[in-house]
Amino acid sequence: MILSLDDTLKEVGEFVQNCLGPLSADDFAAISKEQWLQWFSQFMMQLVATFVLFLLVKFLLWKPITNMLEARKAKIDEELNQARETNAKAQALKEDLEKQLAEAQDEVRRIIQSAEMDGNARKEEIINAAKEEAKARLEASKQDILREVSNKQQEIKNEIVTIAFEAASKIVEHEVDREKYLDVVNSIIEGAEIK
Repeated sequence: MILSLDDTLKEVGEFVQNCLGPLSADDFAAISKEQWLQWFSQFMMQLVATFVLFLLVKFLLWKPITNMLEARKAKIDEELNQARETNAKAQALKEDLEKQLAEAQDEVRRIIQSAEMDGNARKEEIINAAKEEAKARLEASKQDILREVSNKQQEIKNEIVTIAFEAASKIVEHEVDREKYLDVVNSIIEGAEIK
């Protein structure tokens, strides 16, 4: 059964009228003493019932409810503290990783600089070794040339002596001492070299 709006408002008004009792009357003077006592006794019973309900809640339900709320608050506080600690650890880890990254980059730079310095030093060593080898080869070539010159000079001396001896033999048909002749020729040649 569906009530209309007017019927609903009428029923709500009657309910309020019954709940308020004599207070809903326009004239308090029209309230009889019995109605007044009845109202007062109902008021006192409701007051006592409310007080008893308050005491029951206070002594029977208040501590478990507050303990439950405190436990929940403690758990939430603990979770918040753990979250803060985790956040602080994460921040510290991030800073540590950034520091390690910076140190690694510095180390890479130092390694590169060291490698460049080692490369330059090695390059200088190779250049110096090549220069020393070139000097040694040049010196060896000079020594070879001097030996070759000395050998050629000796060959020339020997040919000159041989030619001179043959010429002298033909000029002088008698026997000349070859050793004495060589000593004279060598002294002449050595005298020519000194000049």
